[in-house]
Amino acid sequence: MKRRTVIVVIVLAICSYITFWLCKFYFRYYRVQKTPISPDILDRKNVLDEISEIIIPRTDTPGAKEADVSMYIISVFKSCLTSRDKRTLLYGFNNLDEYCQTQYSSLFANCSKDRKIAALAHFQDQGAYKNAFVNKVRNKLLGKRFFELIKDLTVAGYCSSKVGATQGLAYDHIPGNYIACVPLSPNQRAWATD
Repeated sequence: MKRRTVIVVIVLAICSYITFWLCKFYFRYYRVQKTPISPDILDRKNVLDEISEIIIPRTDTPGAKEADVSMYIISVFKSCLTSRDKRTLLYGFNNLDEYCQTQYSSLFANCSKDRKIAALAHFQDQGAYKNAFVNKVRNKLLGKRFFELIKDLTVAGYCSSKVGATQGLAYDHIPGNYIACVPLSPNQRAWATD
């Protein structure tokens, strides 16, 4: 064989391999996500409370349930999320309940705390790659995964709530001068305002 023929065969093999994986992602994830689903997220408020409390639990500071993060997520869901992200959340809730039903024979809201943590850990690892660049490309093409999306919304809701900003983070109601670099004192919480 000539060198040119070998190069063409290698390029065609690589292109077919990439096409195969893109088609697999499309049919496995994106096409399934296109089917309509009823967008009633208020039915999932108790599940949102449980998930957000696992992500930001109550310690010496209030947890996400006390900050009412679930209402923030519902509000963002209704007014700000794209249709792709809405489908991701709704299908994620359904998949979470199905996973808990098959693994533990009960819905997510009825599971023990250890089982809830294990179920969310399963969804955290699901579909994630070890390479950060591949994850970024995947998020650009297909959108964020369920757990990434719910975690981002939980953290944003907690940090922007009154309880989270004043009791969970260090809060300076009326900041004085702008100082770009301020050393934190030992055991000081992160600043809520900047």
